[in-house]
Amino acid sequence: MAAVSLLGIGVSGLNASQLQLATTGHNVSNAGTPGYSRQRVDLAAQYGTVAGIGSLGAGVRPIDVSRVTDQLVTNQIRTDTSGALDVKTFLDGAGQLDNLFANESTGLSPGLDRFFGAISAASADPTSIPARRLVLTEAQGLTTRFHALADRLEEQGTTLAGQFTASAAHITILARDIAGVNEAIGRAGGINAAAQLPNDLLDKRDELLRQLAEEVQTRVVTQGDGQLSVFVGNGLGLVVGVQAREVVVADGGNAILLRDGQHDQRIDNTLSGGRIGGLLRLKHSVIDTALNSLGRISQVVGQTVNAQLANGIDLAGHAGGPLFGDINSAAAMAARVTRIAGNPTADLHVHIDDATAIPVSDYEVAFLGPSNNEFEIKRQSDGATVYRGSVSGVFPQTATFDHLTLTFAAGSFSAGDSFVLQPTRLAAREFSTVLTAPGELALASPLRTTAAIGNRGSGHIDGADVLDITQAAFAKAGKLAPPLLIRFTSASTYDVLDGTDPLKPKPLVPPLTGLPFVAGTVNSLLPEDPGQRIVTGDGARIGRVPASATNLTTVEIAAGNTPSNGYLGEALTFVATDPTTQQTTTTVVSTPPSGSAASVANSINGVRGVSARAISAVNITALHAAAGAAVVIDGQSFGGAALNDLGALADALNANVALRDAGVSARSDGTQLLLSNAHGADLRVFIKGASSDTIQLADDAGNSLTLQGLGAGSPAQLAGNVDRSAGFDFSTGGPYTFGLSVDGGPVASLALTGIYSSGAQLVSGLQAQIDASAIGAGHLTVAIDGAGHINVTSTSTGEAAHLALSNAPAGSPIALALGIVNAASAGSDQYQAATIGGRVAVALNSGLQMSAQEAQPGGSLFTAGAIARNSFLGYQVRASGVPVAGDAFQVTFNSNGSSDNRNAIALAGLQTKALVGNGSATYADGYAEIVQFVGAKTSGARVDADAADSLLKQSTALRDGLAGVNLDEEAANLLRFQQAYAASARVISTARELFNSLLSIFN
Repeated sequence: MAAVSLLGIGVSGLNASQLQLATTGHNVSNAGTPGYSRQRVDLAAQYGTVAGIGSLGAGVRPIDVSRVTDQLVTNQIRTDTSGALDVKTFLDGAGQLDNLFANESTGLSPGLDRFFGAISAASADPTSIPARRLVLTEAQGLTTRFHALADRLEEQGTTLAGQFTASAAHITILARDIAGVNEAIGRAGGINAAAQLPNDLLDKRDELLRQLAEEVQTRVVTQGDGQLSVFVGNGLGLVVGVQAREVVVADGGNAILLRDGQHDQRIDNTLSGGRIGGLLRLKHSVIDTALNSLGRISQVVGQTVNAQLANGIDLAGHAGGPLFGDINSAAAMAARVTRIAGNPTADLHVHIDDATAIPVSDYEVAFLGPSNNEFEIKRQSDGATVYRGSVSGVFPQTATFDHLTLTFAAGSFSAGDSFVLQPTRLAAREFSTVLTAPGELALASPLRTTAAIGNRGSGHIDGADVLDITQAAFAKAGKLAPPLLIRFTSASTYDVLDGTDPLKPKPLVPPLTGLPFVAGTVNSLLPEDPGQRIVTGDGARIGRVPASATNLTTVEIAAGNTPSNGYLGEALTFVATDPTTQQTTTTVVSTPPSGSAASVANSINGVRGVSARAISAVNITALHAAAGAAVVIDGQSFGGAALNDLGALADALNANVALRDAGVSARSDGTQLLLSNAHGADLRVFIKGASSDTIQLADDAGNSLTLQGLGAGSPAQLAGNVDRSAGFDFSTGGPYTFGLSVDGGPVASLALTGIYSSGAQLVSGLQAQIDASAIGAGHLTVAIDGAGHINVTSTSTGEAAHLALSNAPAGSPIALALGIVNAASAGSDQYQAATIGGRVAVALNSGLQMSAQEAQPGGSLFTAGAIARNSFLGYQVRASGVPVAGDAFQVTFNSNGSSDNRNAIALAGLQTKALVGNGSATYADGYAEIVQFVGAKTSGARVDADAADSLLKQSTALRDGLAGVNLDEEAANLLRFQQAYAASARVISTARELFNSLLSIFN
């Protein structure tokens, strides 16, 4: 047990105060040192001696010089620093781009306005060379604007590359310094060595980590020996203990690598935060997107303007040439592909199929394995897989997606190979004006439309536009092959015919007949889908008359019998191929025997991507009908004046409400009558009359058939079956009344009240009553046949011959007396009849195939070898108004059309059309979207920057309040510690005086 020493206590206090004064002086000296944490001396009471009166203290002892800090606050500062520098860097760059795009003097909109203004001026005088020259001048001005914007964006990208390099170099230096401090801390014994805390080294390392956070977001892990490791991206070690890795920039600033000797790992796609994070966000979300968007606009302008010019003719009558450079030149297609990893000899290029529909995005092509030829294509904007396939090794091979076509032209591929596709990135820089001769601007339309003389309706052609001048219709210079005749078969249907010979127009191949027309609205008369193909049914019976009279059926219509159209039914197979996965889907439609074309079309229309249209038609080429004959079409009978000639019959047919509602119409030129059903229902035709009454049918394949009447058929007859030769007594219990009607006419009331001695007397009495009734004389005869049976017979023949007995049901006195048990009877004519089936045209969308399996060759709607023919003509004609049957219009080539301005008007109209982004925006709107996009990014960054700066200030203030040096506080501490020092010195002085007193006593 140590003895208590006043001198020792004083010395311990003196030493403690001296250490506190020194530490306070150290704090004052480092008040302005970045990252310095205030230090303090931690003291503890010195254990003393336990005496009889209690425990006596032995002074004070220092136990540590510690940093006044909080690791959570330190970590928060690093996080907030990283976030603040990220948004500040992003804001600085985005703000510059915002000023660039929104500036009227540097933006694209004024250039677009001047270019289309020049086109509008040229449309007012299409023969003016100065007006045409102005169009070329403004086209070059538009080119210059695209180049200027692209150059500024690329300059910003170049600046970013330099900033990436500087930031990467700073990160490398900081990483090495942190590793050096780690080593120094280790040499100092780490943070666990008693009384040897490397406070200043820890402060230095924290400050280095804070500076590193300014460059990139990190994750810090402390080791047990006081050293730490720093990780970036997805957990890649930048500093591990005393080892530091290097960060380098490659590929012109497009790639950031973490290097360890010769081993590189790409990390730019995983980094975030700090200057690096802000620069990466600026590059990928603003600069690259703006370049892609601007490039897409340039491609849409180039492709659509060139396409419209190609649809016109120039001053010399020649097909129009391009004004702007080809967006799919060989150099442009090759430049859209960048190899990331794999065979450097691989030859890939990207074709823009439709610039108006492509998204703003880059794509990655990756060969994933396990086999070397399997690849997938991902859209980077949303990460969606747009195509999966394999390379067969037979070149060229293509993959089509998002209105783009990637061609593998040559090369070998292995798992791990990857490529980046940038369809629009370089387009604005490559935009160019190639037309130099003003006379070659194609401002006229190659189409001319004329109305036939004698049109009676109010229908009129509203316009004719070329959609694709590469189609066969324009293959011959200065001609339209073939010219068209558009002929209306009714106010709601029309045919499109080959009008090469206007006097003998013929169907197109595939036929475009029976097309629907909506009166009073603008109708597009021709197909518009270039990829659509049509398969036309051409079976032996559907759409044709029976081959001969042996195929006709003699029927009793009144008995409900109807001849069949002869269709035997078949299986139709549709195979759809998915453009992304290349997987196929098969749908089979089985058509019923004797089914109408309308029912077959309805079944086919249930298949996705397929549309079917049915029409039934037959020509009546001759009609011979005497008085009393009748032509019956779909149950409607026509006789009398309607049979004078085919024109009269056509008028009667078109005036029939029932037929009109069913879609049936007729058109006659006096020599033949075209009978059609626009809905594709079967047409049933026969003639009632003598055998000399005939109607001749013919189809467009040359088959003909004559139907004839077969004369009168059986009359209606009520027959008794009881022989009452002994007479008939109706004198008691009567009168006995009954009703009788003929051919659906009024019911005549008859009565039997007397006695008839014989059947002959009864017959005479009945005949007299019938003739005197509402039925009238000459319509019914009453007789007794050889067997003694009573017969009531109508004198008329035909399907309307009909007798009905009422109020004399079986078992009644009248029925028993007359012996008549059937209360009604009908007679019917017999005649030849034909049911004419229709044709079905099946339109198949791109990627669809159709095949047919006939139930019996020659008896089906579609033959097994049915050919799908493209129905797209390459141009469109629009009409409106209310036409009538027989109205016609011609479409021919516009010869000598130098003063025509229709293509110039169409060209000027492109400015207001929604052509960008799959029909979502005009050119100007597309550019405005870029301006708004950059402006929104900038505005959002300002808000984020304010928030991030506020968070950093809060965490910094928190740290300063905790660990920062407060000079006022330190000055007070100096006084306090100085006083403590003096007090300890006084204790020592007192101890010395006591000691001297003791010495004097003993002396």
